[in-house]
Amino acid sequence: MVWHTVWFKFNEGVTDEQKQEMLDGLNDLPDSIDAIQTLACGEDFAGRAPGYEVGLVVTFETRAGLEEYGPHPYHQNFVAKFKPLWADVLALDFETP
Repeated sequence: MVWHTVWFKFNEGVTDEQKQEMLDGLNDLPDSIDAIQTLACGEDFAGRAPGYEVGLVVTFETRAGLEEYGPHPYHQNFVAKFKPLWADVLALDFETP
């Protein structure tokens, strides 16, 4: 299994409504991208990653699924729409048996 994890830090002035719209958009990704096996996202409650407010975990059956996801038009449209909200994004991908 391939795991794709992402942390989002928002620009100053981003509203709760904008964050919720982004979370809704993340939750819509599996409906349009077949390679996604599971997707979970949510707002940080622990504050252990200062400034990063939203986390995302997506799983794929294989690396090929992750490679399909990145350039997928629906994913690229999501990025184009919400990237202006982000001050920083961290991503880490790993594989487990």
